[in-house]
Amino acid sequence: MVFNFDDLVYLVYDHPPINNNYVHGSLIDLKKAPLCEPLYFSLQCNGWSIGFHCRALTDTLINPLELKIEEWKKVASQLDKDHAKEYKKARADIKKKSSDTIKLQKKVKKGKDEVRGQLDSALQEVNVCYAVLEETEKRAVCRALIEERGRYCAFVSMLKPVLDHEISMLGEVTHLQTILEDLSSLTAEPSKLPLASEQVILDLKGSEYSYSYQTPPASPSNTLSRKSSISR
Repeated sequence: MVFNFDDLVYLVYDHPPINNNYVHGSLIDLKKAPLCEPLYFSLQCNGWSIGFHCRALTDTLINPLELKIEEWKKVASQLDKDHAKEYKKARADIKKKSSDTIKLQKKVKKGKDEVRGQLDSALQEVNVCYAVLEETEKRAVCRALIEERGRYCAFVSMLKPVLDHEISMLGEVTHLQTILEDLSSLTAEPSKLPLASEQVILDLKGSEYSYSYQTPPASPSNTLSRKSSISR
């Protein structure tokens, strides 16, 4: 035979000793008892908590993460395109300036001193182009790191509700452990009444009752027999 939680609780408390839950022959609703209420509520809500956790995992983490992944792929592709374009332009400028510098160096070697000033200017322009390339790479790396950090922060914001619910579930486990410890303490000595039950007995002993004893009236048959005996 399989019992649900209500049936099992009723079986355990079907014939309880005198306590706060059993007064004048009436059984108080155990769902409202101080110890049983949180235990009952926690067990009844256990399935709901697991279901809510699964929904939170799906709604706040998995589904939004899938949408973000597609968006992140597009952003990463655009970052690569922008970086490739800027890098290609910077390298082209360096290549052109370097080519002009090589031509001027050849003229200087041939003894054309009038182009030495142009060579110095060309070398300076090459150095500027390399500085521009370096700055371009720094900006690209910075954009990539910011994008990575944004993804990390977004992931944490999605994960946080799930972790918050897991923490609350752990709190429920701790609460159930406290209840179990209280129940174990209360049922450690079955032959010893708790203080509340002892107080009930003392209250019953201290109550003043007034009883009136009356002799029950004689039955009609006896009365008639007596009358007949007197008349004789």
